[in-house]
Amino acid sequence: MLLMIAIAATLQAAPIYDYRRSNQDGSEAERILVFLPDPTHVEVVKTRERCTSAAYVTATMAPDRTYAAELVAGRLERDAVQRKIGVLDYDAATSTIRVTIDGLPKPETLTITPGPWHLFDYDLASLTAALAGRTPPATLKFALPLVWNGEPPLLRDLGVVTANRVRSERFEGRAAVRYQVRGSGAFKGGPLWLDAASGVVLGADWRSPNHAEYRDFRLRLRDVHGGGAATWKRMLNSHFAGCPAKAD
Repeated sequence: MLLMIAIAATLQAAPIYDYRRSNQDGSEAERILVFLPDPTHVEVVKTRERCTSAAYVTATMAPDRTYAAELVAGRLERDAVQRKIGVLDYDAATSTIRVTIDGLPKPETLTITPGPWHLFDYDLASLTAALAGRTPPATLKFALPLVWNGEPPLLRDLGVVTANRVRSERFEGRAAVRYQVRGSGAFKGGPLWLDAASGVVLGADWRSPNHAEYRDFRLRLRDVHGGGAATWKRMLNSHFAGCPAKAD
């Protein structure tokens, strides 16, 4: 109940969603912080232990919020700044994703099914941005590409996934809408839960991993923080606060 109130109260105040991503058995746990400074911008920081390297990836959503027009990959530096290491951009006219990464000899491209899409390894952050403040729909349908951190190819297409509403239920004490998600390609599917009032992602248990070191995928919303940009900067600064000079 308290988390539901927090979600509703912070939707208009640049909320910060605090997730935990792991295998379904809880291993390889990682904290995923998702900041929505405005309806078309997303900032995500992924951390494990303090004082260690952390990913910092930002996205600019299309005006209708159905996909990310550009994602900038980077690392979290001290003073809460992003050190850019790569860019993913999307050409809606050709439905083509292009990734340029430092150290990659040339850009890599992938053409996906036209229409809405969400990058799987962005941990459903763009899906939360797309749905925040909206009533959960009966059906969701979107392409699910992936930037793989294992063996080539880097860019992978998991096909189009469809999430069909199953029922309203309590999910970890919260009013939620449960969906069953199925794919047309390599994606193995599983349940997805959205907040019944705000539309944001509460959790997912999918049988396909989004990183090479994982076997499958579990995502859980643990907390929602208010305070907007000031809180965001404070949370990022805390990751390296008091750490040795070369710890990052």
